[in-house]
Amino acid sequence: MAAGTVEQADAMGLDPGVASLRAMMADLADLDGRPTDTGADPGPDPDAVRIEQLALLERVKAATAAAQARITDTFAASQREQQRAAGVPARRLGRGIGDQVALACALPASQGSRRLGLAAALTREMPHTQVLLTGGEISEWTATLLVRETACLTREGRGRVDALLCATRLDDHGNLIQPPVTSMTPRRVVAAAQAAAARLDVEAVVRRRAHAESERRVSVRPAPESMAWLTALVPMGQGVACYANLKKSAEAIHAGGDQRTTRQIMADLMVERLTGQTTATAVPVEIGLVLTPDALLGNSEQPGRFTHTNTPCPASTARDLATQPDAPVWLRRWFTDPATDVVTTVDRARKRFYSGPELRVIHARDQHCRHPRCDAPIAHADHVVPVAAGGPTTIADGQGLCAAHNQTKETPGWTSHVTDPRPGHHTVQITTPTGHTYHSHAPPALPP
Repeated sequence: MAAGTVEQADAMGLDPGVASLRAMMADLADLDGRPTDTGADPGPDPDAVRIEQLALLERVKAATAAAQARITDTFAASQREQQRAAGVPARRLGRGIGDQVALACALPASQGSRRLGLAAALTREMPHTQVLLTGGEISEWTATLLVRETACLTREGRGRVDALLCATRLDDHGNLIQPPVTSMTPRRVVAAAQAAAARLDVEAVVRRRAHAESERRVSVRPAPESMAWLTALVPMGQGVACYANLKKSAEAIHAGGDQRTTRQIMADLMVERLTGQTTATAVPVEIGLVLTPDALLGNSEQPGRFTHTNTPCPASTARDLATQPDAPVWLRRWFTDPATDVVTTVDRARKRFYSGPELRVIHARDQHCRHPRCDAPIAHADHVVPVAAGGPTTIADGQGLCAAHNQTKETPGWTSHVTDPRPGHHTVQITTPTGHTYHSHAPPALPP
């Protein structure tokens, strides 16, 4: 999606920092662990050299993360100033900055704002953690855990935890004492940070716990082999009670001679209790399914796709669901372009908002947010070129976006237009405030 960014960087002039990083990448590309002939005899132990290289590369990764944090924070400050100068309201300052960071780092869009928060905390509030990360003494994950577990504290409180766990000290004899965090596992880092936060600000920890409880939710995400992860985020006591109840009931059923494993019975019991059905397989099914007619009729094994979860569906599974004897089934089919395998249609709409068949086609075609590297559910059917700028209410000028990226698109400096409107080839070009361009292609309707 970042095709052309190298050429764009060249066009803007080769910065010395960029040139040195490219040279470093070229040097790293030559490292393969093979001994280098230096003419010395007998030379160092090759395996000892390899271990040393591995250790140094791990430290380089940490130092790189620290440098990214510093650059990210400087970039964010510059972008906010530009937005403020452009007249962006205070409540909207910062919108779209995390998206630019995510695009540049080829990260999922949801991680852009996390990178901004991590960079700000390390650069401005946790100097000792930043020093350790820059020196490769701790990993980026350890630094992330420290930032996460101190997020509920004030700036002063976070600084005290930073000094307690990450500052280098001298003993009574003037010898350096390594910071405690350098010898901790990730689990111990979390425990130590939580304990320190609780000692410093009990009220903040209580507020954090209350906020966490307000975030309770149930989510579903695709799993391999046409399965799904159904996850509930609930208070600890409730979660343990639910699990214990399911386990106790399943063990009793299994002891009565049921041939299913205890784990299988637990899963089936959860489905039955949540849906009120007699058996887990009796749940009514609506199959939002993209599938070829031949596969549905049994003349082909071309996999399909569930539109609800955007996961591949083996043709045999789809046929089993469609012919399930003890559950009512509704089959909703989508048609694809035979050449490109993208959901498409030729219907045109002449109205301000997308609705009806046009809205359904956009959802089926795009599957998730069309912003590069964002897989959030579609919240808005958006005009690529805004109506105010002359954009028509057509499927070609439509795209599915999540709420956050629909707002980002309206931030000064962001533009988008359709570069290929053909059915089956739908492509949107997005230009960020720094002039970098990224392309979003409609995903294939069916798995490869």
